[in-house]
Amino acid sequence: MSEKTAVNDASENSSSDDLLTKNWQRLLAALKQCGDIVDMQLKDSSIEVRADAYRALLRAFSAQLGKQEADGRFPLLLHVNPPHQKWFFDNPDGRTLHCTLDPSQRYRLWGNPGAAVYTSFTCYEGKGDSLATRVTARLDDRQLTRDAEGCFELTLSAEAGAGPNHVQLDAATGQLWIRQLFNDSEHDAPGWFLLENLLPDSAPPAVDPEGVAGGMKRLSRAMPMLTQMMFAGWKMQTANHTVNQIRVWTEMQNGAL
Repeated sequence: MSEKTAVNDASENSSSDDLLTKNWQRLLAALKQCGDIVDMQLKDSSIEVRADAYRALLRAFSAQLGKQEADGRFPLLLHVNPPHQKWFFDNPDGRTLHCTLDPSQRYRLWGNPGAAVYTSFTCYEGKGDSLATRVTARLDDRQLTRDAEGCFELTLSAEAGAGPNHVQLDAATGQLWIRQLFNDSEHDAPGWFLLENLLPDSAPPAVDPEGVAGGMKRLSRAMPMLTQMMFAGWKMQTANHTVNQIRVWTEMQNGAL
């Protein structure tokens, strides 16, 4: 190895190390900011209310942590609000899965919605680390072609496809959300979904230093924003709507569902 190559390698490693440390400290500061928001908003509330808020914050953090391992080249469907970890006005009979996508890839998605009364597949721009909510593609179970057992198969790619079971991804697409609603999620037959990349060009790396550093940076931006959103949503719900009143979420129509 030449002296110049060794210096370049050392410089790159140092740069990666600096980013890891810097973004770790940034994440810790962001989590402290989240706690400060909870304490400020609930300074006169009971310990039970404060504990519930901190529990929601921990659940939100857990959901976001799961996304940090995501890579559109090696797709992984993740449950972001399982039954025991509801945290943001989620329907108790709803199930939500998230996956990072890469629009340069081609995917096969197959499965069975189970006993769900509604299932939707919605693609959004970005990677879910900002307030961007533009829908880039969407279809629901009414549009699926299914076999006698209720199973389906979809393809997702940038190319235009024939038939209802193809989702065209535009250049801004970065994520897929699968949302399901059940009459009784504790007893209804669950759905199942599998996703694979049909164009893998390499094996997943053992560890990606830049990816880890970037994930911490995204988390440090997302967590304070989510904390503020939870309190804003809570105030909006309690101020304008009585108990058990149904509110149509017009802000996310054609988006969340």
